[in-house]
Amino acid sequence: MYHRLPDKAIDTLLCYMGISPNKDNSIQFQSLGGAVRDILPDETAYFHREASYIMQYITHWKVDNEKNPNIFWVEKLRQAMLKYVNGTYVNWPDIFIKDWPCAYYGTNYYELMRIKSKYDPENIFYFEQSIRPAKKRNYR
Repeated sequence: MYHRLPDKAIDTLLCYMGISPNKDNSIQFQSLGGAVRDILPDETAYFHREASYIMQYITHWKVDNEKNPNIFWVEKLRQAMLKYVNGTYVNWPDIFIKDWPCAYYGTNYYELMRIKSKYDPENIFYFEQSIRPAKKRNYR
């Protein structure tokens, strides 16, 4: 989050907590700033250096039939909050994020593709939202 949440966003969070499918679901805020901002956004893979805090939607379930309602709750909450937030923390992957390269890495994604091509050109370290190698070139 790069700015203060407006009252409507806080109301949305409270509303979703009120309709949570289980009592263990939560919304976590982690403060940033300080030393995080001492490094420029393009100096490391972590792009969101200017953010004041990050927010995570957390769900848990104990039996399989609780899975879908809880995942649905998180996705509906995430969709409802999109107009108030920007970007996503890469260590909280979400398969529903369509433009995950931009959300996770911002403008750093292309440089990360270049690095991936140099050190993992065969894409051995792969998962659905992993950085893709750039097209074959000389990466010296």
